Amino acid sequence: MPLQQRSSDLDPKALSSGQQARLTRILDAAETSFVANGLSGATMEGIARDASVAKATVYGYLPSKDAAFRAVAERLAGRIEQAALPWLVPRPDDKLSSEGVVSHITNALVAKQSIVFKVVRRSPHADELLLARGSLVAERFAQVDRQIIDGMALVLQSATVAKAPNDVSPWDDCDGYLRIAELCFRGAVGVANSAPSQAQMEEDLRDFVQQFLSLTVG
Repeated sequence: MPLQQRSSDLDPKALSSGQQARLTRILDAAETSFVANGLSGATMEGIARDASVAKATVYGYLPSKDAAFRAVAERLAGRIEQAALPWLVPRPDDKLSSEGVVSHITNALVAKQSIVFKVVRRSPHADELLLARGSLVAERFAQVDRQIIDGMALVLQSATVAKAPNDVSPWDDCDGYLRIAELCFRGAVGVANSAPSQAQMEEDLRDFVQQFLSLTVG
């Protein structure tokens, strides 16, 4: 039986295996529909048809199209976290070289932006999807971005940076690490948004991070 509850209350761990499989099919179909048709063009009927379930079943899990969009977006946010954050958790005794810092931060940013590119930016309705994300799930994605920026700052802190005596550097305190991480993150978003393809985006991101950190780290 479908669950009569809000999408924000859905916890896959609390579902039976059959319910989990059904919810996954519905979310897969919803994601495909939003990418292909945009939020305005997608319908609950189409999602039900593509998931091979009754429309009433979809409404049992997701009471509205906005709820379906929020659930798909939440799943996307989770995928970004799983892909990007492991690169940004240095051990307390890690002392990364400058090359290691560039590698960890680049891999995290490429992981995040590759998912966004595959799911959102390849859509002919990308602008509408991004606008809907901003109005319906802005807080969740801001949380993801904050985690990535904080993780980048931790990686920067773990770096071994040779400095001359009395050097004044933005690396000298935690606020400095965060400033560098935020600037690098924002710049990477601009680089990713202007790339014509995923392959070009990955290449451009790697060049950007290397050049940016070479200027800020030396």
